[in-house]
Amino acid sequence: MNPEDQYQLDCLEVEFRSRFHAPDRRPLHEWGKDNISIPHSARSTGFDPDVAPWLKKPMEWSTDSETRELSVVGTVQGSKTTLAELLIPYILSNDPGPIMFNADTDPVAHDWSESRMYPVLRKSKATREHMKTLNRTQTGKETLKWLPGIHVKFQGAHAKSNLQGKSIKTLINDEAWLFPDGHLAEAYKRTTAFWDYFILNLATGGEIGGELHDRCDMSQTYFFHIECPLCGSMFYPRWTPPKNYKETGEAGGMRWDKSFRSNTGKWDYVGLRDTIYYSAPCCGGEIFDTPSNRRIMAQGGDYVLENEGMPAERKYAHYNGIAVYWVPFHIMVEEFLRGMFALRYGDEVLFKEFVQKRLAEFWDPDRHRPIIRGVKVEPLLSLKAGLKGADFRGGSIDRQYGHYWLLIRDWSKDNGCLLVHYEKVETDDDCSKIFSDYEVDPRMVLCDVANDQTKGLRICAKHGWTAVHGSPRKSFHHKDEEVSRIYSPMQFMDPFIGTREQNTQEVAMFYFAKHTAMDRITALRDGDVDYEWRVPGDVDDEYYTQMDSWERTHLTNSRTGAKEEVFKKIRKHDHIFFCELFQIILGSIMGLIGSERLETEDD
Repeated sequence: MNPEDQYQLDCLEVEFRSRFHAPDRRPLHEWGKDNISIPHSARSTGFDPDVAPWLKKPMEWSTDSETRELSVVGTVQGSKTTLAELLIPYILSNDPGPIMFNADTDPVAHDWSESRMYPVLRKSKATREHMKTLNRTQTGKETLKWLPGIHVKFQGAHAKSNLQGKSIKTLINDEAWLFPDGHLAEAYKRTTAFWDYFILNLATGGEIGGELHDRCDMSQTYFFHIECPLCGSMFYPRWTPPKNYKETGEAGGMRWDKSFRSNTGKWDYVGLRDTIYYSAPCCGGEIFDTPSNRRIMAQGGDYVLENEGMPAERKYAHYNGIAVYWVPFHIMVEEFLRGMFALRYGDEVLFKEFVQKRLAEFWDPDRHRPIIRGVKVEPLLSLKAGLKGADFRGGSIDRQYGHYWLLIRDWSKDNGCLLVHYEKVETDDDCSKIFSDYEVDPRMVLCDVANDQTKGLRICAKHGWTAVHGSPRKSFHHKDEEVSRIYSPMQFMDPFIGTREQNTQEVAMFYFAKHTAMDRITALRDGDVDYEWRVPGDVDDEYYTQMDSWERTHLTNSRTGAKEEVFKKIRKHDHIFFCELFQIILGSIMGLIGSERLETEDD
């Protein structure tokens, strides 16, 4: 072979080797260290896996042969999207296949592709040479056309049509909790044609019960535990100290000196800083807010499996802001305190953002909203004691699927009304027995029949109770008396209509104006009316929490543009609240509260 031919052959070999190579099967973080540059990074333009140690294990799972779905839920500013910035070049270089990157909207996805992804691809050793061969039409903000049949789609999940079409091998969802209901599931369907598909969900905390939460709930759950710089033990950094820690002395949680708060509730955030520390649950030591302490905690951390019995192909990794060493404790404490201050005045936005973005937890109002003891209690009174000289004793039931909540209250025209008992029970027979034990006349028991009215009416017929059903109406006209009230005229319902037992029994039933009744109970609890709404001092946190389940707020009417006062549900469980609401209806019917009392006094 002459020298010229040998030269041409050598050039062809070099070109061939540059275009084709065996896949690199190292873990993603090891591969990225040698191949990836992140020009927009504030910490290191060359990828360094030690910068964010909480990403190492998720990066291993992203490229192993076992994991098919990985959800990483972490704090804001916690480098979550670095996973996507490494995974996309890795796939294009080692295991090419169609990729879909979904943000919540098209502009967000397109901005990410132009400002984050393309700079990485153009600067990184693994992809920069190939990027030079692509023209402008192949590197659009919507689609990267890497090779024939191999592309990366950048789009928003807001439009369902974006999620329908050709199959994709790798699906990446950024802030998946922001997707409209059903759209995450729609995106998942695009991967079913590939046996070796991979799905990566990246997010701060979302909403409990949402699609992303459900996916995490059915996965192996791993929490990032940190190392104690004082004793070297590992623990999960929970934000909230243990319950009753002041009495028990139990360690754990973020703490600070409460004396830096003024009488008006405002904090001296500058003076507060030097008092902040994390109480180590392992040794009880005080971990103060220093860069060295925070770095030791993170660098020695690792993920720990929190549940059993879930398939290994689905994994959920979680880390919160305490693990991210470049976020000082005092920033999180200030955000927490500002959120708590706003929450006490009816605005939960700041506190909810703290839970979701700093703690990276799924917002659960029943768990995360602090107990606002907005119910005035009388410490000298106790449950079960009852009210001496009561005119009558009333019962109320909130029916749920599979259980019941009941409540008993004594009513007096001159001495107000007093809570006697409340309880969750399993059956209607349990309710009947409790009412009998407390000597409640069955006719004075109001039972909710909104869920499955026929079944509810039959339960009322069985025990002789009175049925109630909420309505969006503001009031009901009573034609015979030419007045409007918050409850309808009494109706008699046949619980067995359409059956052989039809016309054998009737149940008394009232509809009631739900939101007007809420106005009335709010006025009573706030002491705005001349009637005592009395609660014993030994009620538990469950009572306070459920009574805080609805709050008054203002919404703009979409038709008229006017501001309207409405009630909004803010907690999942509101059964005790509705039991008390039914008591409001009973007290109104009996003429002890509201405009109905004026009528009885006039008589």
